[in-house]
Amino acid sequence: MVPKPTKDCTQCGLCAEKCPVQAIDKKDPKKVDGKTCISCMRCVSVCPQSARKINAVMMTAVSTMLKKVCSDRKECELYL
Repeated sequence: MVPKPTKDCTQCGLCAEKCPVQAIDKKDPKKVDGKTCISCMRCVSVCPQSARKINAVMMTAVSTMLKKVCSDRKECELYL
């Protein structure tokens, strides 16, 4: 799940500056290295134009999977 810039991107560079793994090109913030991106969504949260989005179909699939996995409370486990 790599957030992609939309047409609203003004290339201000804030997303590239705040990316913890430098997956966004600082000279051209519309370029994202999908192999480096860790899907932290920081670029989405810091964008002043709300110009970074995730594929809606992918987000729905992940949401459905997480609802299924996280619906029941799990017991705590200790691994030594």
